[in-house]
Amino acid sequence: MQKAKKKKTHQPADYRLQGIAAALGELADAHLERDLARMVLESLEVTIKDLQLAGADAYDLERITGEAQ
Repeated sequence: MQKAKKKKTHQPADYRLQGIAAALGELADAHLERDLARMVLESLEVTIKDLQLAGADAYDLERITGEAQ
């Protein structure tokens, strides 16, 4: 009997997605390209929720969504 394959889920410390969040946070906030950062996320088929589950820094996520102070 074969084992059922599990759907790949993001681990709590997914460094690739954390890096993507940091880079897109910089693009969205410091370079004033929030729309472009969101387009990149969509093209990667990654959501903000995926980034949260991967352990991305909350400040990076705030920068992407425009909620950073």
